[in-house]
Amino acid sequence: LPQVLEGILRIFSQAHQGFVVLKDGESGEFVPRAWRGRSGVPSPRARISQTVVRRAIERREAILYRDTTLAANLNTSESISNLGIRSLLCAPLLGKTRQPLGVLQVHSGDRGRRFTADDLEVLVNVAGIMAMAIENARLHEDEMEGARIRRETELASDVQRRFLPARTPDVNGYGFFHFYDAARS
Repeated sequence: LPQVLEGILRIFSQAHQGFVVLKDGESGEFVPRAWRGRSGVPSPRARISQTVVRRAIERREAILYRDTTLAANLNTSESISNLGIRSLLCAPLLGKTRQPLGVLQVHSGDRGRRFTADDLEVLVNVAGIMAMAIENARLHEDEMEGARIRRETELASDVQRRFLPARTPDVNGYGFFHFYDAARS
């Protein structure tokens, strides 16, 4: 994610900062996972407007504010004005089933360097590719976890089998029936 943000900041010369917020698999909350400032190093703190992030996630559509001070439907949220954000792009990261995985946002504090509809289109395309990569990475993690569990189960089964006697006991007047099914999980 940090490398993608560095590339995005190279593409959008007017952007001062960018960040990625992803849905946490356990809590279901959307949390910042990566952010970069213009200097190329991680910003000490992501400048995030929850209003914009929530709107992109709920509506499942990208957002462009050429000038946040003129955006009537933004209600000039306190975080936008406090953070000095003047122009921003925010695109949801939508999975294959159009479920939001998170958002990708870049913003500028410079009134003279605004984002355009063409910029939004580029960001939406990058967000689509990122969403696909995130889903693939999660599927790979799931597959790796499944393979680990299968290996551990096979090892446990082998250990259990080694505790069994090599042959049934030979006792006069008695016949033994035996059956063994190894642990599966």
